[in-house]
Amino acid sequence: MCIRDRPVAGAAFKPPYEDLTFTSAAAATASVTAEGVVTGKAAGNTTITVAIKNKAGIEAVANVTVTGG
Repeated sequence: MCIRDRPVAGAAFKPPYEDLTFTSAAAATASVTAEGVVTGKAAGNTTITVAIKNKAGIEAVANVTVTGG
């Protein structure tokens, strides 16, 4: 699997993450923890969305591709 497994240096969101919600559109392809760590599960494409709690409409979306290997 080819995917980053820890937060990227210079990322837009930095710890602490209690005001953020991370979600995967396809958890069977890639899951994401409450801290934003993405884990590839199966080959395919999905998106990971991070939203700010109590701030409707403020979010960022990342496209994620998981490849077998």
